[in-house]
Amino acid sequence: MPRRTPWTRSPTRSRPGGKDYVQLVEYVYDNRSEVVPAAASHFDLPEELIDAFFLTEGDYFREEIRTDFERLQAVVDEMVALGFIEEGFDVEEYATNDYLPE
Repeated sequence: MPRRTPWTRSPTRSRPGGKDYVQLVEYVYDNRSEVVPAAASHFDLPEELIDAFFLTEGDYFREEIRTDFERLQAVVDEMVALGFIEEGFDVEEYATNDYLPE
């Protein structure tokens, strides 16, 4: 079973960090033309490679940064079905959006 994190134990203390995270995500999306070259340089990858995927619809990250518990639960359930983990669990017992600004 997953362990509870400090965020799930005390989301109100983590909320200022969540606000910073939201602002960072907004900045990244609003300034993609600056972020792509910086990411390419940081990871020592061709800028064209980063530009083709990073911060696009094909990328992992989305503008809505809240956790989609239904989708996350479906992944856990599928991992059980495929034998990657022995037993499932309710993701909402271990994940929260409470650290994000209200």
